[in-house]
Amino acid sequence: MGTAGNADGAGTAATLTLTSNNSGIDANDNLYMRSPSVFRKIAPDGTVTTITPSTLMTGAGFTVDAAGDIFTVDIQTIYRMSVGGTVTAYPFAVPSSFVTSLVIDKNNNLYADMQGPGAQVLRISL
Repeated sequence: MGTAGNADGAGTAATLTLTSNNSGIDANDNLYMRSPSVFRKIAPDGTVTTITPSTLMTGAGFTVDAAGDIFTVDIQTIYRMSVGGTVTAYPFAVPSSFVTSLVIDKNNNLYADMQGPGAQVLRISL
């Protein structure tokens, strides 16, 4: 069993504390997980790196596109965090509903699952 923590490194030198039951993977087989206040990238060789600052952590789930951009959401804003560190906010208004999960298809369409009165699935082309 590993050690909990947020240390970057290769193999057993890295530590993880996972706070989400979802994950994402990009076209290069990098795995993305959520630790307290940050996202972590786990490369195929086992190297773990922290890739986002704590100020960008939001509530609901996240997803990763083929390029490694991370999409996450709070109540009515979707955030795209590019591999290069640029953050773009996409505000939206859906009365009485909120996003519970995100997923991206092979054509780079983002789907946002809503919960609450009038819940729906939004398809967003990027």
